[in-house]
Amino acid sequence: MNLSKFYIEINADLAWKLFLLFSSICVILTVSDTVFAADTTTATDNDVVGATLCRLVKNLSGGIARGIATIAIFSVGVGLFLGKLNWGIAAATAAGVGIIFSAPKLVAFLSGDSENSNCPTSDAA
Repeated sequence: MNLSKFYIEINADLAWKLFLLFSSICVILTVSDTVFAADTTTATDNDVVGATLCRLVKNLSGGIARGIATIAIFSVGVGLFLGKLNWGIAAATAAGVGIIFSAPKLVAFLSGDSENSNCPTSDAA
């Protein structure tokens, strides 16, 4: 194998794949420590799975998710301004961001048990 003629052509597709790979690794590393940290204020002691899921919802609707949503909306806005994206992708992004941040309220509304919820929403924190 001749390494003197080895080269990698970096195009936009490869750059986006590398960016998404490193971003997802950073998110996984930062969220995994905070999600599985011991916290007994959100659920009872024998509800370990519920407490972990409550912490996951709290972390994913907190500052990390708001930063990612801000970057996503900014990127879609620039793409629309430059004519690179269509309005369908913009509407899907806006709907996705709305659903992600209102998911705990939607579940509480659909279950009809919003007063007895064990998971505090991000508004209560």
